[in-house]
Amino acid sequence: MRDYYIEREDIIRGQRSEIELGSEFGELEMVGALVAIKEAGFAPVWVIRTGGSLNIGFALLHKGILYFGACDHIFYAVDAETGKERWRFKTNDVILSKPCIAGSFICFGSFDGNLYALDFDGKLLWKFPVNSKISCAIKTARERIFFGTEDGKFYCLSLDGKLLWKFATNGSIVENAAVGDNILVFGSWDRNVYALDFNGNLLWKFCTGAEVNIEPAVDGDMVYVGSGDRNLYALELNTGKLLWGFKSDGAVRGVAVSGNIVLFTAYTEKLYALDKNGKILWKFRTENYLVEPPAVSDNVIYLGSTDNNLYAIDMNGKLLWKFATKSLVVCTPIVWNGKIYFGSYDCNVYCLNLKGELLWKFQTSRSDMSKIDVDEMKKREKARFALKPQEIEAKAEKKAEGENISDYGTISTTYVSTDTQHYVGKKKGYI
Repeated sequence: MRDYYIEREDIIRGQRSEIELGSEFGELEMVGALVAIKEAGFAPVWVIRTGGSLNIGFALLHKGILYFGACDHIFYAVDAETGKERWRFKTNDVILSKPCIAGSFICFGSFDGNLYALDFDGKLLWKFPVNSKISCAIKTARERIFFGTEDGKFYCLSLDGKLLWKFATNGSIVENAAVGDNILVFGSWDRNVYALDFNGNLLWKFCTGAEVNIEPAVDGDMVYVGSGDRNLYALELNTGKLLWGFKSDGAVRGVAVSGNIVLFTAYTEKLYALDKNGKILWKFRTENYLVEPPAVSDNVIYLGSTDNNLYAIDMNGKLLWKFATKSLVVCTPIVWNGKIYFGSYDCNVYCLNLKGELLWKFQTSRSDMSKIDVDEMKKREKARFALKPQEIEAKAEKKAEGENISDYGTISTTYVSTDTQHYVGKKKGYI
């Protein structure tokens, strides 16, 4: 691999600029990275380097404008009808964080350790430094902004960017919280699922057997969440009590609920469809493993895969069509106004009609795919299992004074089959 540069005309700002393209990362390197990720059963987003790729966070669509960040450090506003760029905003590192609308502005995070607030013309209103990478989607409720960081803290800010409170866990927070009525539910790489109220008080926590690298899905009085231990768990929202679990073939990475069907993805080639009692309805197989949850619109499921395709599937698990890109599709698509929007690791945003035909595509500022640092991933894999449960618990007790962290308590444990869960009882410790 080699390092190289290009010089281009910056159309937006009318200036010439030299852009470092970093290490060439082609198909051979991508195959090696995918094999390593599949063998490890996990892929920390922190090992993604600079390039033009679009990754997990992807976009927010608001009033006909698509807002998204990319691995080229740029946050974009693009017309959803035409694919024409409205404006761009430069940060200092990779952007994987899905933005949100908070009041009258847009909020997103960056690997440069800042949460940004921009107006709808792309002007900076404020930024909040956290000195840690932000990859998760940003959430807002009751005039508050919520997000987690690589160093394991969960933040709550006011709409003017002031810290209201933070809650410390013992592992990275990769995905953000599901928001319910005065409850926030999120996972950490310390193996726990946490539920807080809007003032940052711990309501309950549920311990799994591995990192929780997924945004939970709230549905009525239930919350669904998966873990690197390969289980999807159904919990009571208000208490964290385990209702059932389902064992998959890989680390669970995304979950979505549509009507009476629970859909989830794992580091396997399969999309799983369960009923709300945890019984399997069907599985849909792609050609490589899945990362983010699907989108569902008008009884059609739209699913991206690391086999480079976007799939359209009916609610019985039958293929309707698929659309091929030139690299991984690891985001949840957006469906709006008869169109489907999604990003690919090939550095393009795609807009399709409901038949799967291309309407337009938008390329980010760089055409080189973002490197996946396999060596760094392997280091993090070793650290993933370095601490035993009791060591994590002891570490929690040594948290700095004033950090909002509670003792590890009694948890529910289960025996989980591939059809449904059989409840065993309660035990202190890890599943």
